[in-house]
Formats: sequence, structure tokens, C-alpha cells
Amino acid sequence: MTDRRRRTLALGAALVAYTGLLLVSIAILQGGAVVGDLPRVLVALMPVPAAAAIIAISIAQFLADDELQQRIRLTALAVSCLGTMLVAFSWGFLEGLGYERLSGFVIFGILVGLYAVGYLWSAWRYR
Repeated sequence: MTDRRRRTLALGAALVAYTGLLLVSIAILQGGAVVGDLPRVLVALMPVPAAAAIIAISIAQFLADDELQQRIRLTALAVSCLGTMLVAFSWGFLEGLGYERLSGFVIFGILVGLYAVGYLWSAWRYR
């Protein structure tokens, strides 16, 4: 089995673990069986180790890529980070007018969406 395939399988396993831990965490917290701040915090943070594994595997994959693929991904990250920064700052000005605050989940969605756009654009440039 190639290293790329092994990392892809590990990434899939980490994503499944994250999803499972997230669903279990939500079910436990909504069930009301956990009492006290510290236990509730620990249950809420159950998916974090799987998320850390996803990050570690993604970085390993990035480092294993050839230079062109790294450049494409780096461009996508730049588009994603800078575009999200522009949206977040712009929305911050609107909050001064009374608009609701954006949650971290919305910001994360924007980040991922702009990464996809940046990746497709950058890959198109180098085809």
C-alpha cells in the first residue's frame, strides 16, 4: 500500500471518528445526563483529538506532495485566509450597525468554501 493511500485511509478514519465523537458528544449533552461545568466541557471537547488527527494527517499529505501541488494548495490557503479575513472584518463593521454576530461555524464554512474556490482556481491556472 502506498503512503498516499495509507494517509487517505487514515484521513477517512479520522473523519469518521470525528463525526462519531461529535454525534455522541451532542447526544450526551442534549440528554442532560452530565452535570457540572468540567464534565460538560470534557464531553463537549470529545471530538477535538480526532480533529487534531485530521490536521496532522493533512499536514503530512501536504508535505508529501510535489512542488506544484504544494503551490496549488498554498495558493488556495492564501485565497481562503485572506478572503475570510475580508468577510470577517466587513461583517464586523456591520455588527456596529446592529447586525448579528457570525458564529465560528459560519466563519469556518466561509473558510472551507473559499479554500475550494481557491483550489479550483489555482489548479485551473496550472493545468
